[in-house]
Amino acid sequence: DKQEGKPGLGGWLKGVWAEANTREALFAAFGERRVFATTGLRPDLRFLVGETFMGGRGVVHGCPEVKVQVCCDTPVLGIELIRDGECVTTESFNATEVDWSWVDRECEPGDHWYYVHVSFATEHKELNWTLPMPLRWNIKPVRGVDAWSSPVWIHCEMEGLST
Repeated sequence: DKQEGKPGLGGWLKGVWAEANTREALFAAFGERRVFATTGLRPDLRFLVGETFMGGRGVVHGCPEVKVQVCCDTPVLGIELIRDGECVTTESFNATEVDWSWVDRECEPGDHWYYVHVSFATEHKELNWTLPMPLRWNIKPVRGVDAWSSPVWIHCEMEGLST
């Protein structure tokens, strides 16, 4: 879905992981929060914590393993992993296909939420952002080329410990 109706903001897209391309399946996926947002690219973004897909709730026994898969025509430059509103790790890349996993060994027992922010290479590095943009309808391109997953909410249980 494209949103370009607000001058000055540029365009962005929303992606949804639905079981089928039907109205019912799309609304079910929206209801289960299996979505991501981008600033205009069309990546294939998948994000899991343990066995729980983005948008879901789950239980993790032991240290949570995070998995991110991104595929896009524009190279992925980096991934930031956010836990409970704080960046807990970053990883740099320069590839159009990324399959990355990381174990959160510092996660405390209890309830947490994670999401990822993916940065892509940009074609607009040479733009002077202080000047008017030469685009139709006075729409400036967004600053940066990014994607964000829906959160995953987990309850982390460590061996012999539970909160």
